[in-house]
Amino acid sequence: MHSHWNENQIHLRGRLTAPPSVSHFNHETAYFLLPLAVRRLSGAEDRLHVVAAQPMLEGVTLEPGAHLGDRGEVRT
Repeated sequence: MHSHWNENQIHLRGRLTAPPSVSHFNHETAYFLLPLAVRRLSGAEDRLHVVAAQPMLEGVTLEPGAHLGDRGEVRT
């Protein structure tokens, strides 16, 4: 039987490489761009841009070098 879980999910752990910057606003909510360095099992490092709504970031350390974990959707 086919699983109905969303195949568009991603789980990341990485290091913030720069301070967050405002990406855009939607319905009066600010969305921030977080540049994240994610190390592969091979040791190579990918640089990804994670977008998160301001309410999701409350209480999170957002200084360059901070280690973050993220779970969300892949969008292109």
